[in-house]
Amino acid sequence: MLATVLLGPAGPRLAQAGRRIALVSTGSCPARDTVISALAQAMPDATIVASGADSSGDAEPVVVLSDGGASYRAVVRGVVRTLVDAPAHCEERARKVAVVAALALEPPLVASPQAEALEAAVEHPAAATSSRTAVQLETGAVAERAWLPGVRLAPSGGAVRVGLERDGLGLVIGATLLGWSDAGAGLLQRTPIDLALQLRRRASWLAGAVELGPSLVVQRSKDGNDRATRVELDLRLSARAELWFRPGVGVFAAITGTYVPNPAPLVGRGLAVPLPSWWLGGSAGLVLRIR
Repeated sequence: MLATVLLGPAGPRLAQAGRRIALVSTGSCPARDTVISALAQAMPDATIVASGADSSGDAEPVVVLSDGGASYRAVVRGVVRTLVDAPAHCEERARKVAVVAALALEPPLVASPQAEALEAAVEHPAAATSSRTAVQLETGAVAERAWLPGVRLAPSGGAVRVGLERDGLGLVIGATLLGWSDAGAGLLQRTPIDLALQLRRRASWLAGAVELGPSLVVQRSKDGNDRATRVELDLRLSARAELWFRPGVGVFAAITGTYVPNPAPLVGRGLAVPLPSWWLGGSAGLVLRIR
């Protein structure tokens, strides 16, 4: 995307009404109308003309360059400013272009907290938003695997999780409902309820995280009329990737390893089958983010 913004003369005339802006846009993010609206809010005295051909010879160019990726550039008075935003954040891109143009062509005589905040948001967009607290909700399908001599345990099911994150550090709680597996000496069902500390990093539309924490597992077994329930404490380590196709909507995929310090044997059919100490699981699904 190439957009050219031509603004009126510099110097003392910048403080006067009647500045002319000629905007030529060949891209869709930000769209021409979105940039015009943002410029009108940042510089209410400006006049938008139909095209660059209608601008006077002493107009100042402001050039916005974008290749459809996460970064784009604004060139004002020969100074290049590189900005970063997700390609879907078109309104935010237009607002930042307008802020860059206003600060360069109409610098405030006295620095104000509002002007400093606007400039900080343009210079460091990640820092301007990283201190926000966000709630993340997700649901998806889960499959786990473990191996015993002659038996492969392969339960599957679904999970629901809720996370609270600030500045890349979060706390996540979730519950997983898995189906029954044949362990050789009877049927086995595990229901983990996990609590984890999360370290998360996001760059535009892609995010990654590592989680570590305990898991309280309700383990049920049955063999004919025999039923048994026990509770054990496991340790889980998980790595995950998230793909965000809208600001608050995305998909995730994760792989999880579970260590059981003291697995109890499964007793049934006259056999005592030792349960595994290690489980490997994978999950994928939908994630929603609320700020």
